[in-house]
Order: sequence, then C-alpha cells, then structure tokens
Amino acid sequence: MGVEKLLVQDPYSRVACEVTCVENQMHISGEILSNPASTPRVSSNPL
Repeated sequence: MGVEKLLVQDPYSRVACEVTCVENQMHISGEILSNPASTPRVSSNPL
C-alpha cells in the first residue's frame, strides 16, 4: 500500500525511513503508523 493511499484513509498517518552504512554493509529500516481500513500484508521478501 502506498503512502498516498494511507493518507487518504488516515490523514494522520506517519512514515519513517532510516538508512545506515557501515563499512561494506547497508541497512534500510522503516515503520508506518496508521489506522487504515485494511491492514496490508507484511513483505516476506527482503531486498
């Protein structure tokens, strides 16, 4: 579900994303705080 769709359902939705790089590793993490009408399925396929 895209951020735009979350904001339509809940205009108070919040999205955070963080990227950290150490030596030859990159970590991408994030979170979404929202009260949508339906909860999207969490991805089980990492990049």
